[in-house]
Amino acid sequence: MNALRITLLLMSMTLLVSGCQSPYMGRRAAVAQGDYPVVEASAKTDLVIMGQIGARGSVYGTVTTSAGVFDTSFFDLSEVAVQTLPRAYYDLGLSAFHNGRYSEALRWAQRSIENGAFYYSKDEWTALRLLNLRECHLLAYKACMALGALDRAALHYRQYLTLWKVTDTRNFRELQSQLVCIRMSAMRGRSDYLAQKHVNNLMQILNALAAVGNAAAASNARQNGNYRTAAAHQAAMTANIAAIAMIEAYKQKLKLEFSIDMTVLMAEAERSGEQFQTAPSAEDIRRAKQASDLYRRMRLADTVNPANKVDISRIAKDLETMAPATLMTRNPDGSYTLSSKAAAFIQSAAKLDKVPLSITAETLKENDALDRLVTPELCRMAGITVSTSEMALLNKLCGDNAEKRLDPNTEEGRQAIVAFNKLVKKAGEFEKWNKKS
Repeated sequence: MNALRITLLLMSMTLLVSGCQSPYMGRRAAVAQGDYPVVEASAKTDLVIMGQIGARGSVYGTVTTSAGVFDTSFFDLSEVAVQTLPRAYYDLGLSAFHNGRYSEALRWAQRSIENGAFYYSKDEWTALRLLNLRECHLLAYKACMALGALDRAALHYRQYLTLWKVTDTRNFRELQSQLVCIRMSAMRGRSDYLAQKHVNNLMQILNALAAVGNAAAASNARQNGNYRTAAAHQAAMTANIAAIAMIEAYKQKLKLEFSIDMTVLMAEAERSGEQFQTAPSAEDIRRAKQASDLYRRMRLADTVNPANKVDISRIAKDLETMAPATLMTRNPDGSYTLSSKAAAFIQSAAKLDKVPLSITAETLKENDALDRLVTPELCRMAGITVSTSEMALLNKLCGDNAEKRLDPNTEEGRQAIVAFNKLVKKAGEFEKWNKKS
């Protein structure tokens, strides 16, 4: 019997540990490490579950995702299941954004908002819905800034600020703490429930093999086990009711503190960028610019350091004489030819990322600096990113200042063509910005 007790103890501990692990730990760790190919692959896998759950956000039965199999009759596993599609779309948008595909990132963010409206529509998922809206509007804002769509960026940022206002409160933090307690209670109840099922099965086997005298004791243990099992299952099912009650209390506090109706707030936040009820004001646009990573880097740049400073007028003059758009031509056979002058252009274009950092602090303090300097052109220029590996490839190919033939059917040729086109676009946005500013 001692061996039996040890076996049951180990089984229970295994279930408890597995129940406490986050099913999204792998993908969240990949996001933290910037491993976006892993993030994208995992998120695409989760889109397959669309065939397992209702089109209008109903989640029931057993759902299989890239993170595992989840019985949605339990609160904590149901919480994971309802997050699957909204989270997958958001993570696809996050991956697209960090790979410079800003229009795609914007589309994925909107898809996540739309799916969140379905899968978080039940009252017990209101907190998840608010956090999803906040995350998606922030991602959409950043994508719009990189695209130079400043009006739309301002609208998304305005929504983000409103959502931050209602979630960065003591009441919301208390709600989250209470929901964590409910989640942990559900996990413990589920683990106890599953462990007790194993006990019952094992006791049935022992009962069949035991002597008649031990059969009665085993039967009593099984009856007690069935009672504990039912109690644990019932506790897990009532977690939804407790969560709804706490969320309703939060809604009332929100209404008293900010005079905000949660239903109206979420309905407005779930509109697409083109359907916001009010247009952004000039102050909205300025606020969006001031919050951008680009403007933050401009303000914090150490212009005294020569490494962070370039001669903007010299770059403009060099690019004007080079005519970047003519430096790569397409041949009849589908290949491309890089001009011998491409090397000089690459060296000049490599300095473009330092242009915003070279604007002096005194200039940024001028009254019209934000409107005059942080324009759609500068945002698009900053948003076009050429990686270190791409720059190294271009420098290697053009290092001898000779013409180069690029074959798009090879990996190296394709990468070089894409990288050079990005530099040309970047230079074009700079020239337009320089003329306006």
